[in-house]
Amino acid sequence: MNVKQQLSPFIYKRALQFQSDEISGSILYEHIARRQKDKNNKFAMMEIAKAERNHSNRRL
Repeated sequence: MNVKQQLSPFIYKRALQFQSDEISGSILYEHIARRQKDKNNKFAMMEIAKAERNHSNRRL
């Protein structure tokens, strides 16, 4: 049984929205990182972007 079959339609839809939000967050943090002049801020934003991307890569 796959995840979609195990979850209610409402919960599955919410999970997909969370996944979409993680992808959007990753893109946003990468954009912010590219504009940072301070190396430490740039590094921090890229780390957050990576974490968001990793969250979004979890399969449903």
